[in-house]
Amino acid sequence: MPDRHDRPPLIGLYTGFRPPLDAVEPLRLRALAAEALLQGASFMVFATEDADPDSETIRGLVLEPDGWRERRFRFPDVVMNPIYARRDIDHAVEAVLRRHAPFTTLRIADKIGVAAMLEGTALAPHVIPYAPLEADRIAGRIADFLAVHRRIVVKPAQGQRGRGILFLTATESGVRLRRHAEEVDTTVAAVAADLLPMLDEGRWLMQRLILSRARGDRYFDVRVHVHKDSTGAWSPVRAYVRLSEAGLMVSNTSRGGYQGDIHQFFASLKQDAPALVDRLHRLGLEVAETVDGRYGGGIDELGIDLLVDGARHPWVVEVNTHPQSRYHEFMRAGHAIAYARYLARTFRAAAGAVSATAGRPAADSP
Repeated sequence: MPDRHDRPPLIGLYTGFRPPLDAVEPLRLRALAAEALLQGASFMVFATEDADPDSETIRGLVLEPDGWRERRFRFPDVVMNPIYARRDIDHAVEAVLRRHAPFTTLRIADKIGVAAMLEGTALAPHVIPYAPLEADRIAGRIADFLAVHRRIVVKPAQGQRGRGILFLTATESGVRLRRHAEEVDTTVAAVAADLLPMLDEGRWLMQRLILSRARGDRYFDVRVHVHKDSTGAWSPVRAYVRLSEAGLMVSNTSRGGYQGDIHQFFASLKQDAPALVDRLHRLGLEVAETVDGRYGGGIDELGIDLLVDGARHPWVVEVNTHPQSRYHEFMRAGHAIAYARYLARTFRAAAGAVSATAGRPAADSP
């Protein structure tokens, strides 16, 4: 039987409390399984109930010619963890697995926490002015923020794929509220009353509205999807434009948005496309390196959403872990498997170094 250090790495994708085939998009799973085969690794998926800590084995699913089939595996050499633990049993199983293998990522702070983090770095000029929305004196907080910025965005601090976003514009008689495609004249007090119950479900924030406008009454943002590579360094996976439907201000594809080529898009706006695209790429990588540094290098991939104002100044809207990659799953899988293999190698090397050190005789005392 080959030594654990000589055999191909076994990559396990762990979905915690959720059944694996329901927790992750089918195309993503198939892309990861195919890429693992191409890179000389084995790939399986499993949930908490599939792990047996006593025997250090897992009843995982592997993709075979006739579909996903259950097989018994040893503990993996590296664990992908896109679903975070919720139950006590999930945390317990995760703790056992972490003694045997590295995990690929960590949970990061919400939009408020990430903005505060970036605000204290060289990236501060790219942070959109913001303020947490607190239940205490909520109407006053909205009114104060509007008085300074005139046009603002109010949204949940946790990602909702463009859902729940409110656009507020100060008027002489009150405020104009835009929600998806509908606009109404109302008051700050009425907006505050509607928002107050939602604060019980999670944190919200206010941001200054940055108009990132294309032609035809459409708005856009830029998603820079980055991932660590086979050397553990940050590398771009794909950068693309997300264009809103006509008349809408939210560009998420889940809200009807469209994805397009970033070079052609900026060239169509008569912009210096190569220089601007390079600047956005570099900004995305710098954001990733900065955020990752605050988490001890424990993050594998990020989706950095950027806006570009009329002066061509880029702004960081938000930073997402496990970004959507519906239209580039195979590009993402190449990076994900390569980085998983890198983690497995470095973990093995570190374990080997510890074993070798433990086996040496103690040095004589002076």
